[in-house]
Amino acid sequence: MSDIPNNQERKTCMPCRTRKVKCDGSSPKCGPCTMAKRPLECVFPERAENRDKRNALPKGKACLSCRSKKKKCDGLRPVCSTCSRSRDSQPCTYDEGSNTSRGGSEGEFEDDSPTHTPYNLDSHTGQYNTNLRVLVPSSSDSEDVCSLSLSSPSTPPPLRPLPLLRAVDELRYFRTLAFSNALRLGICFTKLKERFILEGDLTGHVVHPWFIWFMAVMGVHLHQEIRHEWQQLGIQRHLTQVLLTMVVGMKDTGPRFDLLQAWYFMAMSCTYTHTLVPAQRYLLRCQELIKSEDMRLVEPNWIDASTRASPSDAPAHDCPPEYTEKKHELVSVLVNLMYLQCMHCLLYGECHGMFADLEAQLPDFARAYPEIYELSSMVLRTRTVLLVRDVFLHLDLLGKPGISQKEWLTDAVNLMAPLDLIYQALENAVKLLNDTGRMSPRESHETRQTYLLMSSCKLFCVTAQARIYKATSELPIVPKGQKNHFCGLARDSVQSFFLIYKTFDQEGDLRHLDYFLISCWYYIRELYPVLYPGDLEWYPFAEVSRQVILLEGSLRVTPAGKGVSVVHSMVGLEAKTPASEEPDFLKEDERLKWGL
Repeated sequence: MSDIPNNQERKTCMPCRTRKVKCDGSSPKCGPCTMAKRPLECVFPERAENRDKRNALPKGKACLSCRSKKKKCDGLRPVCSTCSRSRDSQPCTYDEGSNTSRGGSEGEFEDDSPTHTPYNLDSHTGQYNTNLRVLVPSSSDSEDVCSLSLSSPSTPPPLRPLPLLRAVDELRYFRTLAFSNALRLGICFTKLKERFILEGDLTGHVVHPWFIWFMAVMGVHLHQEIRHEWQQLGIQRHLTQVLLTMVVGMKDTGPRFDLLQAWYFMAMSCTYTHTLVPAQRYLLRCQELIKSEDMRLVEPNWIDASTRASPSDAPAHDCPPEYTEKKHELVSVLVNLMYLQCMHCLLYGECHGMFADLEAQLPDFARAYPEIYELSSMVLRTRTVLLVRDVFLHLDLLGKPGISQKEWLTDAVNLMAPLDLIYQALENAVKLLNDTGRMSPRESHETRQTYLLMSSCKLFCVTAQARIYKATSELPIVPKGQKNHFCGLARDSVQSFFLIYKTFDQEGDLRHLDYFLISCWYYIRELYPVLYPGDLEWYPFAEVSRQVILLEGSLRVTPAGKGVSVVHSMVGLEAKTPASEEPDFLKEDERLKWGL
């Protein structure tokens, strides 16, 4: 008979439970564990109710969603574990104070204090004339505040006052998330600016407060992208109002480079959220500002010694200016603007030649800063996309009136050598990453992001190679032997596409890839049946098809039919989706209201 009292619940130790043996519950060691042939550690699991009591949140600290569903909440911010696993669209929000009403709309920011005094940045900055009172409207005028039209499953609830200082502190998570994806987004700051942005310093002595709020907006967007949901919509609407309010003061009184960064970041974020009309308008503003302020990749008073007409050229300097952090920040914005313009050209047939002056400065930049030109991931990405754009535009000329096949073939051959050179430069950059890959966790993450960026560029490059080799092999004027040669090169390029794509094996890799990769896959999918007839069940082809479907879902992109781009043969992205329509805050009357 068991020695456990009748009023005590029988317990089963973990070894007996694993072996499915009846346990007598004796302490410190039960009978079956004592009689076992090999030593066993007799451990009794803690009772669930004791565990729950110890780990339970204080009363009233659970999120509103878990509270309404009567589910267990761990209180993690910004999203608890229960809500992160949930598939419904109910936002994970918290009741932040005892004075707040429990009947408020979900997804709102509530104000703890009985009265709210707007935080006026003017009293802290002096140099930035920015008034944030519009961001904390009373309930009577909150409907007059302009809002950003976003792709969301439902209309967001009415906005409540946003406690700015507390929000900056709580949104540090989102700013950190945005910085972890900075390379992919083309975001670059000096180390000092980065530190002040992460700390949420609104004084404006080092970095304009606009950038603090912008990084939070991008973090919210990336958080939504990761979870495939729009649960932070209320936050994003508030932050967008912050950006719109602050950009007015920056446009009038802020430094010109800050304004250029702001226009570029807005163009980039609009492109990533598929609001194309405002994205192109921001690109145009960047072009105007670059011309008016004469912003350049290389200073005009430096001329490489090898290009001088005579040794007595007065303005020339033997050594280019030092490549400082501030110079790197400027170069990053300029090269990423060229990259973004190429994406609009390739995907949507817009913004042709907008930054032709900057493109013309690249040879001088290569002579002034050869190491940066050859190894910088952002510069390499821009160089690759510029070349791919030229190849695709040249392919579009094939068969056009006034273009002879001989002229087209000559130009096509002249484009093949630069493609090989840029691919070799990308290979060297990847090899350098592999040689220096064992670093600290943060550096390892940045190394992985750089590797994904370079691998995406290699996919762009081999896609362009496959297309131009295949088009060349089909020309009647090409001899049969050369046709077979070019067809073999096209097959090699397609094989390289699959081999490179197989390296995206880590969790979350697809989320960091370039949008243009989807269109590259549609090119390869068109070429593959021609180059490999009857072999569509080949495993790499099927696997990449599956992954691209996942990539489309994570980016919320829908492939369109032919004819979207200026490149007629391209299967690109739909340019007329509901998200591409111009948001209300950028329509004519609203632009006049905000001075945009």
